[in-house]
Amino acid sequence: MSWVTFIWAMLIGLCVAMVLPNLLVGVWQRRGAHLFFVLAAVAVAGMAACELAMMRADAVAQMTMVMKWFQVPIFFLFVALVGFVHLYFGSRRLWLGLAAVLVRFVCLIVNFLFPSSLYFRKITAVQPLQFLGETVFLPLGEVSHWTRLAELSALLLLTFVVVASIDLWRQGKGENRRRALVVGGSITFFLLPAVLAAITHPRIITSPHFITFPFAAMLVAMAFELGSDLFRAAEVARKLQVSEAELREEHERMDLATTAAELGIWVWDMVRNEIWISEKGRTLFGFAPSEKLDVDRFQNAVHPDDRDSLHQALQNCFSAGTEYEAEHRVVLPNGRIRWLAELGRVEFSDDGKPARMHGVSRDITTRKLGEQALRESEARFRTVANTAPVMIWMSGPDRLCTFFNKPWLQFTGRALEQEIGNGWAEGVHPDDLQKCLQTYTAAFDAREPFAMQYRLRRHDGEYRWISDSGVPRYDAQENFTGYIGSCMDVTESIRNQQALRESEERMSLAMDAANLGLWEWNVSKDELWGTKGRRALLGLPTSRNLKLEDALSTVHVDDRDRVRQAFRESARTGKDYQVEYRTVLPNGIVRWTNHRGRGVRGPDGKDLILRGVSMDVTEQRRAEEEFRLAVEASPSGILLVNETGQIVLVNTHIEELFGYGREELMGHTVEILVPERFSRHHPEHRAKFFAAPTARPMGAGRELFGRRKDGSEFPVEIGLNPIETSEGVLILAAVVDISARKRAEEEAQSRRDEINRLMRVSLLGEMTGSIAHEVNQPLGAMMANASAMMHFIDRGHVDPEQLREILSSVINDGRRARDVISNIRDTIKKGSATRKNVALNDIVQNVMHMVQPDAAALSCELRASLAEHLPTIDADPVQIQQVLVNLLGNAFDAMRDIPPGKRKVEIATELDDGSVRVSVRDHGTGIAETSRERLFEQFYTTKEDGLGMGLAIVRSIIQAHSGTISAENAEGGGARFVFALPASNGSLK
Repeated sequence: MSWVTFIWAMLIGLCVAMVLPNLLVGVWQRRGAHLFFVLAAVAVAGMAACELAMMRADAVAQMTMVMKWFQVPIFFLFVALVGFVHLYFGSRRLWLGLAAVLVRFVCLIVNFLFPSSLYFRKITAVQPLQFLGETVFLPLGEVSHWTRLAELSALLLLTFVVVASIDLWRQGKGENRRRALVVGGSITFFLLPAVLAAITHPRIITSPHFITFPFAAMLVAMAFELGSDLFRAAEVARKLQVSEAELREEHERMDLATTAAELGIWVWDMVRNEIWISEKGRTLFGFAPSEKLDVDRFQNAVHPDDRDSLHQALQNCFSAGTEYEAEHRVVLPNGRIRWLAELGRVEFSDDGKPARMHGVSRDITTRKLGEQALRESEARFRTVANTAPVMIWMSGPDRLCTFFNKPWLQFTGRALEQEIGNGWAEGVHPDDLQKCLQTYTAAFDAREPFAMQYRLRRHDGEYRWISDSGVPRYDAQENFTGYIGSCMDVTESIRNQQALRESEERMSLAMDAANLGLWEWNVSKDELWGTKGRRALLGLPTSRNLKLEDALSTVHVDDRDRVRQAFRESARTGKDYQVEYRTVLPNGIVRWTNHRGRGVRGPDGKDLILRGVSMDVTEQRRAEEEFRLAVEASPSGILLVNETGQIVLVNTHIEELFGYGREELMGHTVEILVPERFSRHHPEHRAKFFAAPTARPMGAGRELFGRRKDGSEFPVEIGLNPIETSEGVLILAAVVDISARKRAEEEAQSRRDEINRLMRVSLLGEMTGSIAHEVNQPLGAMMANASAMMHFIDRGHVDPEQLREILSSVINDGRRARDVISNIRDTIKKGSATRKNVALNDIVQNVMHMVQPDAAALSCELRASLAEHLPTIDADPVQIQQVLVNLLGNAFDAMRDIPPGKRKVEIATELDDGSVRVSVRDHGTGIAETSRERLFEQFYTTKEDGLGMGLAIVRSIIQAHSGTISAENAEGGGARFVFALPASNGSLK
């Protein structure tokens, strides 16, 4: 079935569903509004059928025929709406609705007189259209001018509904306004878009007809209000029936009460001073049947002690016009006393004076005697209650307490006057008072016993828990007279119960946290008991005993025989048992359970009982599986080793790294993977690690190697991580082959060494002038000494001591020249830089000695402030010299435009938090803001003839020595470059 067919069929079905109940109501109860609603529902169903037929009409003739018949249900819908609104609203402007129906009837006639339809002069074609996933058809053709007539009928109908709704609203009644709002508003709301759709459809909208949907929604609103009316009518009828039944019952009760109470009826004519009294009344007063009665005779029959009160009651009735009500005694002729209750009403004459009084008299002697006996009984009760070991209270029919015994007053330390009424509530804990009063009031209203607990303040100010129970009281005539209750201090009992609950809660929490369930199977009787939570989880009954097979029915069918065998084997041998199996929950979910227990004998020593604990281990199973998958997916080789060194788990990557199969490794010691030169001491290292296991890398600071199956070795990195399991501590080892990384590091180190050599060659070029000066100085000294020695020889006067001194000077100068040349050779020699412990102050002094000629040439003053007792540094002295020479050269260049008298360069050293700091400060122009961030970039320079490599090389040297370097503008002008190098463990210099 297509969506179009389904939706329109559902719409027709909805209309039919609304027809049936309203048709029954309309016919059965002769309600015209319901019959018009039925007509409207049938019309909308017909419209829906026509709409569906139009969407299926793929030929012009078929489309023309359907569109003609489409106007028929529309006409009947107009008739139904006009009739419904007229009857349901009581509309006084029926002519508007009839006009709309008449115009629509003309439209219907025109529709069948013309060849095409009301909307088209001629349908020339049908247009296919994709709608809800299928092809439907629309009519195409010349629009007829008769559509204006259809529009007029629709507007007349809309006007009729709106005017009728407004008239109904103005009547002001709640029911009328609700009808106007719900029915009239919904008809208008849903009729308007339907009308607009009908008006605009032939000319504007290119889509299937949708006017049925708003009409269907309108029907739903109308049906809702009709249903509400039926419901309200049924409710009124029900209440009327109840009222009539109650009235009949009341009359019956009145007759029964009059007969049962043996009432005496009397009438007092005050004008004539005559009293008429019924035969029962004469009997009640002790009058003779033929005795003439007047006011004096009545007064003489009244007990002398009650005459004044009776006279006062009559005067109050005469003056205030209220009902006369009194209780008094009469003295019968035989001397007996009878109690009578009288109720009467006075009638006044036109001048406002009492004219007639009529009333009834009833014998209440038995009640009065009962009340007297009750008072005596209550006196005895108070005596007994005051000696009772519990607290007792009583209340009257007005809910107010009238009595508290001595134990209560002694407990609260208050007087009876303070407690009666609602005064006792002042001692109830504020947090318990509201609930206490609610319980008491609800029980009082229902005349039912109650029991409650609340905290009551004791005389010492401590709040104690009280258990209070009360029952209703009745007199001998079963009249409700209030409540009586007793209270006990249950503080200690509550504390004990609370302690027990907390203990049980802790046990329950522990069991829930551990996913535990307790089981007990009496083998002899085949009775199985289990904790409620576990039984409920498995879908087993929680209230009756189970059989073993009942519980086994929840076990997975593949595990059932194995579990049954484990239980029966334990029952046969009496040994402990443990079994792991799957259970199937009522919702079909499968859970893993670990069950363990043991057999014990019952109290009689005969019955064998298996007691066990079951634990849900599904998450553990899932975690183990996820762990296994994670291990297999790890890019590193994974080993799991126990305390004896045996391999208990490997992943595929371990097999690839070491060339072993998994079965070749499992169960073997891990030393099978350790090179032979290390395997002998490896168990000792393993034992030390297991003694204090922590997550850390293995062999920190040392190179590690693994041994393949073929005996070859390869460098590895190993991370160790201890894992706590039920079987003890296991070590998870992650093995990474670092052969490729080692090769890359060696290549990188080779490239770094080459760069260092080139840097030293570059340094040699920068230091050429200073080196020449260093070499020339010893050579000049040697030449001067040689000339002096030649001069002494030429004179013929040679002093051996003086000659030896001159030769010693020559030797020393030669050694100095040799050292300079050796340093140059070491600088340009290919190879890695040589680091050693050096004193930074010595390097600074040597460099200052080297650049002194340059400083003198620039008329620059060179100062040094060297801290004493500095620790040595681990560094290449040649590279540190290069750093200092570069920084001093830059300082000299920065002061070329400064007057000679102000040219100063200061070098300082100091110890700063484990590092040795060196600062070079000039008094030049300083560092420009635009250059500060780029000073150490390669090929960035502020000199016209610079290459921009000096400071970049300086930074790379300092960073290679794990140091830092920075630059800043110094206070007072100039720039300061500071670098820091980590101190070594050498001695202080």
